[in-house]
Amino acid sequence: MSNDSIVLELFGRVQKLEEKVRFLEGKLESQEYVQEEDNEEPVKQTLVTRANSRDYVADRLQQENPQFSIRKANREEGSGLVLTDEQGEKLILKYYYSKSFLEFPSGWHTVDISDIENDIFDIYTFAVSYQEEYFVFFYTRDELKSFVSRKRLNSSTKYYFYFHIENGKIVEVRDDEYNVSKYYDRWDLPSQLV
Repeated sequence: MSNDSIVLELFGRVQKLEEKVRFLEGKLESQEYVQEEDNEEPVKQTLVTRANSRDYVADRLQQENPQFSIRKANREEGSGLVLTDEQGEKLILKYYYSKSFLEFPSGWHTVDISDIENDIFDIYTFAVSYQEEYFVFFYTRDELKSFVSRKRLNSSTKYYFYFHIENGKIVEVRDDEYNVSKYYDRWDLPSQLV
């Protein structure tokens, strides 16, 4: 066997191993194993990711709006969700996700002004995960445009949102404190728009 054929064979093996490692890393990203104190066996615990939260929102929207078929949007459609009703009318949902790291549900979101100024998105969804639960806010395009008119544009092209749910208050507090309870849990919004 010549050196060239040995090198090619080893290169092929390395490539196969790299593919297997990428596959296994992807599986581990969606699962975490934790050791229970009183249990010798590790217990599988699902990590909360953007993909998990988007799947939850899609499932919940489907339950509340059965006349729509729902699929994940591609990059050109904003990587959120596309809802299509029985007549073929589409609603494109822009999706923002954040994890809460405080003792109560709170989420930080960054929205580029170009996402608001274009006419692609019909619904803007802000999801906050906290202790394996989701807290979801829905805005129509016009509602979000009106809402950001009271906010400061930072970094010349970004609006920042900081949602809090604490002590019975549902607020957005990045620039000033605004009551946002009317945008919270609006699962039937797609049905209202068509």
